Amino acid sequence: MKRICCWIVAVITAFGILPATAQEGGNVQFTVNVPNPDAVKCSINGDAYDLVKGANSFDVPEYTNLYFEGVAPWKLTGVTDKTGTSASGFYGDSWYLTAYPDMQDEVFTLILTNLDEFRTSQFTVNVDDPSLVNAVLGGYYTTLDLQAGENVVKFDPAFETFLTISPVAYNIPLYSVKVNGTEVAADNNTYYVDLTENCVVDIVAILPEGENTVNFSYSEGAEGSIKLSVNYEPVADFDGKSIVVNTGDLLTISSNEEYMISEVKINGNHVNFDSSYTFAVVKDTEVFVEAHPFGTIKATIVIPNPELITIYQGYYSENPLPMNQGENLVELPENNSTISWSLSSDAMLNSITLNGESLSSYYTSLALNDGDVLIFDITEKVFDKKAVVWIDNVAAQTCSTYLDLSSTTDHTTRFTFENGYNMLYFYEQMNPFNLSWFGSSDEVENVQLKGKAYLNGVLLEPMYEGSTTFGFDLADNDVLKLFMDTTPVECDVKFEMGADVKAEVVKDLVQAVENPADGFVCFAGTEVSVEGKNITVAVNGTPVTAISSDDASSKFTFNVTDPSTEVTVANVGTGVESIDADSDDTVYNLYGVKVGRSSQLRGMQPGIYIVKGKKVVIAD
Repeated sequence: MKRICCWIVAVITAFGILPATAQEGGNVQFTVNVPNPDAVKCSINGDAYDLVKGANSFDVPEYTNLYFEGVAPWKLTGVTDKTGTSASGFYGDSWYLTAYPDMQDEVFTLILTNLDEFRTSQFTVNVDDPSLVNAVLGGYYTTLDLQAGENVVKFDPAFETFLTISPVAYNIPLYSVKVNGTEVAADNNTYYVDLTENCVVDIVAILPEGENTVNFSYSEGAEGSIKLSVNYEPVADFDGKSIVVNTGDLLTISSNEEYMISEVKINGNHVNFDSSYTFAVVKDTEVFVEAHPFGTIKATIVIPNPELITIYQGYYSENPLPMNQGENLVELPENNSTISWSLSSDAMLNSITLNGESLSSYYTSLALNDGDVLIFDITEKVFDKKAVVWIDNVAAQTCSTYLDLSSTTDHTTRFTFENGYNMLYFYEQMNPFNLSWFGSSDEVENVQLKGKAYLNGVLLEPMYEGSTTFGFDLADNDVLKLFMDTTPVECDVKFEMGADVKAEVVKDLVQAVENPADGFVCFAGTEVSVEGKNITVAVNGTPVTAISSDDASSKFTFNVTDPSTEVTVANVGTGVESIDADSDDTVYNLYGVKVGRSSQLRGMQPGIYIVKGKKVVIAD
């Protein structure tokens, strides 16, 4: 059975039920259910507030700050809203609540736990001056209220399994901490004690007056590798062997610039030494230093083409290291063995390996060690693929904040777009691509406008529900269409072409239509081109003027606008080209029967017709 005491109290009106809508002045009304007001303290904008048992109705200005915390031995262990979902702002054992407008009529319930019900074990803490000590019981992280002398503390043996002890002033250490008579070693002035039934923790916080000797020993060749400061004042006459300081003095060990410090131990315990280390001396102390004079490291850097990458010593210094194609042996000072690099705009980084292990492509610098082998696999970018991006409106509200299409691997190539068709050149290794946009409504706050994206006519699904971020691969001649300001309209395009008509049909600039006779479905706004020798083109009976024409071929382009679009492609020489299709001449069949006007001629059935006394042939 879970040992948590929870009360979820029904709403009891303590001060009268307030209206459902906020009063004038931008107030927010909500309720907080409190099972035990003596177990919780509350403040509003820093001022104490008295709670009642049951429902506490609040009517406060927007953005008022409220704070709730348990009173020992009670612990605030959770807060739920009216749906039973955990409320935001709850951190460990405190609840910080800001009265936002969207909290109108919300109902919160506090969950409290009486820790004393589970504290079936105890231990003893003896301390000389509790004002110098910060002791925290693990588990629920309860700060102990210690008194001078003996303190019997109850704890939950299943959950509160350790005690953390540290000085109130971090740079003034405690003199000693013992558990059952055994001294506990400090870790950065903090002591960690594992609790057991009836254990005794003795804390001596007051530092005794007196002097302490600090002795130093070294690995072979490490003499002279360090310098000292006492209370941040340099020691000028340090003999390298020992120093006498007062109890509580701060001793700083720093590295001599000519030495590499590889390890420092204090009283046999390893410390994290990074150019210096400061600690308070509270007793006679032994310090061991492992070090050696700085030397030169030799490493190998392999590059395929020095024109694609520049290697620097340090962080982008003005003097690059000379590099040749292939292996390069470099010598660097051990105390400054960092190199950095930059790629040319034409370079594509495929991989970086250090001693056979892969490194992230985000690395731009590295500290080398003796014998390292660093290999760059770099090739020149070849933008041998193309895709089309079509957008109805780059300035639409949907993408008013930003619109971005970028490679997830090539962070140097950027694309910008104009309304309509945009040609995008890329290479295979730029996949996958990310597409994202953001825009909001002027009429409704906090409403993100969605838009739609289609890749080769297929609607893209976002990476996560409700977002406008998409991930996908691009292939050669793909077409990406973005509808930010309009609703896509599907159009059915059909072709009427005689068997002897030779023409190439392309839609969206890059996608060839292999069998035009089968037709295709596309979105309104799609550009279609028809190219062939000695041909004519009409769309829904209206002739299309060639945009280019020579002895070899003629090219016609048009935008699809009608949901039902019929395209007629015919060879020149059928007679149609000799007639002004826009004229209003009468068309007769061979029997002299009027069958239409010349503007309708291209849509008539194949056959022979008479216009202005001349025969006109409409071919199959």
